[in-house]
Amino acid sequence: MMVENNEAESSMGFEAVSRSGSRTVSTVARFLSALAVFALAMCFGAAVAFAADSADPYEQAMESSLPNGVYTVNVSMAGGSGRASIQSPAQLDIQGGKVAAIVEWSSENYDYMLVGEQKFLPLNTSGNSTFKIPVTAMDEPMTVVGDTTAMAQAHEVEYQLTFDSSSIVAGAPAKAEEPAGSASSASSNSSASAAASSTASATDAPKAAGFDFVPVIAVIAIAVVAGIAFGIVRGRKSREM
Repeated sequence: MMVENNEAESSMGFEAVSRSGSRTVSTVARFLSALAVFALAMCFGAAVAFAADSADPYEQAMESSLPNGVYTVNVSMAGGSGRASIQSPAQLDIQGGKVAAIVEWSSENYDYMLVGEQKFLPLNTSGNSTFKIPVTAMDEPMTVVGDTTAMAQAHEVEYQLTFDSSSIVAGAPAKAEEPAGSASSASSNSSASAAASSTASATDAPKAAGFDFVPVIAVIAIAVVAGIAFGIVRGRKSREM
């Protein structure tokens, strides 16, 4: 009788431990599933926000009779404090009869530009801030806004750009000649390379500023794999019971 009682108690204890372990596995699996859903929601939200910020530079651009291709144009700037400038000549890209310009600032502290109600993100992540924006007018001031982070608090500054149609020639602008190895030369070359690579296709995709999808994807992958593993363990526990 004593042996039977001991066996019964052992069996009950094992069942209690099994149920406890099953509940723990179930809780962890639910937590990982919730984590995966949260990570997916973050990724989707960031993708939507980024898509909203990445305006098409040709959407509100003026039309041109010039053939599609890359051109050079002189551009002047007014407004602001006078401490910042843009590189001239600048590059014009004509696609589908619409005109866009590659604008390179003398500073790396611009994180976005506005043309009308459209927002444009930088083409590069290092060197002087470089943007692809629509050209809405030639031979008259075109108002743009640049958001600068050079001061303690970021703020938007209004500028007027004037593109000189009489200066347009076919081909990309030549790189400025500067002493080899200088900081400004390295910065210019980095920006020019970024702009050149970004204009290889008709639709340029600015880089996501301040957001990296890699960690989110890693979290999703880990959560999914862990959830599957715990689901398998849970299934085995259920079958054993």
